[in-house]
Amino acid sequence: MDRKIRVGMLISRFYPYLGGAEIQCFRLSKELDRKNNKIFILTQRLPGLKKHQELDGLSVSAQACL
Repeated sequence: MDRKIRVGMLISRFYPYLGGAEIQCFRLSKELDRKNNKIFILTQRLPGLKKHQELDGLSVSAQACL
């Protein structure tokens, strides 16, 4: 029996800023998504980034930090 899970990925920076941690987060998220799990990425909102976007099928939410 395959159990589907919901996963929230919290990372300080994400697309378009791609370093080692960001690439690992993306790859892990894609693999979990491929197995039909629900993935949500939450990151810091930097100038020029949208609040919500889809990135290769993944939901990415960028929030302002104080």
